[in-house]
Amino acid sequence: MRQFALATILALSTSAAFADAPFAPMPEPSPNEGPAFIDSSATRLDADQVQLKLTFEGGACQAVDEPVLDEVSGGTLAVTIPTHDTSEMCTMQIVQIPVDVTIAAGADVTALDVTIQAPSGQPQHSGTIEIAAD
Repeated sequence: MRQFALATILALSTSAAFADAPFAPMPEPSPNEGPAFIDSSATRLDADQVQLKLTFEGGACQAVDEPVLDEVSGGTLAVTIPTHDTSEMCTMQIVQIPVDVTIAAGADVTALDVTIQAPSGQPQHSGTIEIAAD
């Protein structure tokens, strides 16, 4: 009987110790973890357009939005690709997400500085892609 009481006290005190422990949400991927993109290319279509193709790892319920173009600096155009969640509840499964967009970029642009933005607005992946002639 004494062993049962001792085991019960230990079990209750252990579960009580963890009852107040907060559960932290899963952190978003760091933009510096692993390769920026699985596959990427930027091809000049004409003097004013570039086709950007890339694949990145993201959440199973993550979808890309229209790219946002920023400033050109030293021949490099900053491009942000925002994403959004397609569901409130989703598995933590990582999938490959393709991007295939045409971007307005003058002949003075020789590279794209691409940032994938997580649904929270934080940078998820980034990298520079040189533009190849068609």
